[in-house]
Formats: sequence, C-alpha cells, structure tokens
Amino acid sequence: AAATAMIKSGGQKNEVNTLPKEASRKIWKLLLYGVAIGAVTGLLGAGGGFLLIPTLVILMGLPMKQAVGTSLMIIAMNSLLGFTGDLGHFKIDWLFLLEITLIAIAGIFIGGFIRKKIDGSKLKKGFGYFVLLMGCYIIIKEVFLK
Repeated sequence: AAATAMIKSGGQKNEVNTLPKEASRKIWKLLLYGVAIGAVTGLLGAGGGFLLIPTLVILMGLPMKQAVGTSLMIIAMNSLLGFTGDLGHFKIDWLFLLEITLIAIAGIFIGGFIRKKIDGSKLKKGFGYFVLLMGCYIIIKEVFLK
C-alpha cells in the first residue's frame, strides 16, 4: 500500500523543507508507526528504511530527500543501539565488519552524488517501485520457495 501511494504521488512536487501544518495533528499516528517500525526492526533486524521512508513521506508529508536523510539518522541510531546490545553476546568478525562498513560508505557517497542529480518526485516514485518489487520478491521467496 505504501509503495503504491508513493508511486501514485511521485509526480507531485513536495520539496519544501518544513513540515506541513497538519503534521502536528498526526503525532499519535507517528508514535504508533514509530513503535511498530521499531518492533519490526528489533525482531527481524531489518526493514527500518523500507518502512520509515513511506511513513515519513505519506504520513508526515516530508519531501522525499528530507525523508531519506531523516530515516538514515534514525537507522544509524537504531543500529548503534542494536549493535551495543549484541556486544559481548556474540563473536564479532571485526575485519568483515570493517570491510562491509567501508563498502557501505562508498555506496553512500555514490548514492549522495546520484541523489543530487535526480528530482525528488522521481526519487519518490522510483523508491515506491523498488519497495513494491522487494515486497513481491519477499512474498514469493517466503511462500513459494521454502
């Protein structure tokens, strides 16, 4: 549903860097979605970004580029909390962690460069298609390929 909403509204320009006036009336929904997203992320260890961005764009009316930046900060804080909670409970392969981190940082720079070249409405629509495709893939994998 979120992917479809982002695809349909992808052509609309919403690139103001402030929250819409009606956002304050939706705080209870944001809290509800925040707890739900946090629970899914905590249980599964994934899904934060795929759930956060549509919530920030559709529910809170944030521009796509601002929603991406906001979600990255939220994910970074969640990841740090999860990582510190796992310290001492599991053996951590520090070399592998460093390699993956460096590759991810390179991807962040590449993505940031590309993001500057793409209009926010096109980014929003593209993200909607990406979420839709990933959702279909996960359903097919879990239902038919197990």
